Amino acid sequence: YDTAGARVAVEAYKKCIKFNPKKYTAYLNLAAIYHRHSNAEMAASVSRDLLKINKNYLPIYMNYGLALGSLGKSHEAVDAFARILAKDPNNLRCRSNHLFYNQYLDDISPRKLYELHSEWNVRHADPYRSSWP
Repeated sequence: YDTAGARVAVEAYKKCIKFNPKKYTAYLNLAAIYHRHSNAEMAASVSRDLLKINKNYLPIYMNYGLALGSLGKSHEAVDAFARILAKDPNNLRCRSNHLFYNQYLDDISPRKLYELHSEWNVRHADPYRSSWP
């Protein structure tokens, strides 16, 4: 890790999870720290650990998707982001990540990629078009 603070935080979150496995935000934060410090494999592992306990805890899918994307697993990353978008279709950060990793799929059609870009535009750019200079 780059900082002593990150090491301390990792140990604190691990202890929290050990004593209270249902403290989902501890998994979320631990995965985020691992990913931020270039350990996508551990970030994905922590995310999977939480998903074994509660596959419906949507916030972890963002961290999981980012970790999977960093590992070159674009299909799985897209699936993780899609889980969030199914419940929260206007989530800008999630939709942006979903779009980004779709561009790395080897089996996506140009038409489908165009549709995803268009949907992003309609949801996140068009509402602000009137204020553009």
